[in-house]
Amino acid sequence: MKRQTSRVAVTLVEMLVVVGIIVVLAGIAAVVFSRLHGQGKEKAVKNTLTILDAALAEYRDARGLFPVPEANDVKVEDRNEFLCKALLDEPQSRVIMDTLDGGPRGALRRVPPPEPTLIYDPWDNPLDYTYRIGDTFPLLRSAGPDRTYQTADDITNR
Repeated sequence: MKRQTSRVAVTLVEMLVVVGIIVVLAGIAAVVFSRLHGQGKEKAVKNTLTILDAALAEYRDARGLFPVPEANDVKVEDRNEFLCKALLDEPQSRVIMDTLDGGPRGALRRVPPPEPTLIYDPWDNPLDYTYRIGDTFPLLRSAGPDRTYQTADDITNR
């Protein structure tokens, strides 16, 4: 009488199929995570711009006009610093601006003097502020993921 033994084993082909499935699933998860992460950053910029719009409206209500930079052709950092100083000097706007101060990675970064206080987007670019007398509302602009102003991926308050 012959005795039959059953062998329980996994073949190399079966292991490769399982590894392949895991790699495909990991790739799909990475793409989804990347897309969600980018959408989260865009939402954070839009929230920051909404808060700044409210602070600018409070500033206009208190002073009768929006902060007007001396020249709109200076560096982005200079316009950003001008906006921060103007909004932080007005008490009603300051209350709203304080909501941007979310720790070391928050939108509003207060650095010890003589360094300026600036408002940054999630890609670590300062927000651009442009206003000319006669405009209905100031333009606030984030450079977006490509970190270059005046391109298609810019995020604005308009």
